[in-house]
Amino acid sequence: MEKKRFNYEGLFRAAITIGLLVLLFTRISVKDMIVTVINVQWPDMAAAILLTLIAAGLNTWKWQILLGGLDIKISYHRLFYLFLVGFFFNNLLLSGTGDLQRIYALSKKIGHTQKVLTSVLLERWTGAVCLLLWVCISLAFAVPVFPNLGWLLGTCIVLFISGFLFLPLLDRLVKLKFFSRFSGLKKFLDQMPETSGFYKRPALWYALGIALIAPFIMILLHYILGRGVGIKLPFIDYLRFIPTIMAISYLPISVNGLGVQESGFYIFFTLMNIKGTESLSLSILSHLAKIAVAVLGGLLFFVEGFKNGSRKTKALPGDADGISNSENEVNNGSEP
Repeated sequence: MEKKRFNYEGLFRAAITIGLLVLLFTRISVKDMIVTVINVQWPDMAAAILLTLIAAGLNTWKWQILLGGLDIKISYHRLFYLFLVGFFFNNLLLSGTGDLQRIYALSKKIGHTQKVLTSVLLERWTGAVCLLLWVCISLAFAVPVFPNLGWLLGTCIVLFISGFLFLPLLDRLVKLKFFSRFSGLKKFLDQMPETSGFYKRPALWYALGIALIAPFIMILLHYILGRGVGIKLPFIDYLRFIPTIMAISYLPISVNGLGVQESGFYIFFTLMNIKGTESLSLSILSHLAKIAVAVLGGLLFFVEGFKNGSRKTKALPGDADGISNSENEVNNGSEP
């Protein structure tokens, strides 16, 4: 029987998360933070949940366009379901396997594993590049007020340029002799569609345009929640720092950004003379908005599983309804 390897990476992330949260909570009144979170007005929280759903919907639309660029047509509502299920795996189960879940589920239904994988990688890449662009723009507004952040702006400009040029260089990197040492990986990558050719396809540029909208929605979300916890800052101040905090929270060094996001809020909002209790309350509420959407994804996942279980129980041997339904959904699913 094969022994399971100890998950040192998971232990490291958990240690970072716990360490940062403990450090931050020792600097504020946890009791006051809990009271602030509980007393937030329900319309503000409802608006935050709705905006999170809208952002998820935009990312699903972006994914559908990228799949279309790879000659795969599938209904919007099916992709939205898969995206929400992935959201559930990432934000509620804290497994970080949401992307793998939607790759597996979609590949199982339609095949074309390499194309599905490419679409998810491109969906993530467009989101990361556009978020870095937002960080550069936001820090350009912040540096005149906080000159000591100039180094951060310079770093983000380099990262944005490098990230944008990564796609056309990916195919060339894969052909390097270094990758020939990993025969299985190289064989798999060789079967994937050439990503560099995507620069010539309208689908990529449409996807990038959509990806530019999502960070603005998140800025608006935090502005609404910030007003709800008593942070009286103009919208421009949220524009200066929310994209940077979002980018920092995506660093793979903690459990789903917990602790890292809170640190970002504490540091940057302290620069604007906002108390740690209020900034951490804002961060916790943004997590709760994600959790609410993740719960929806989890409910859809379990309802779908229950329905599929019922169909298998009732189906007669040789029944091909499930296959025909799947094929119809893929072939006729170009419209949302």
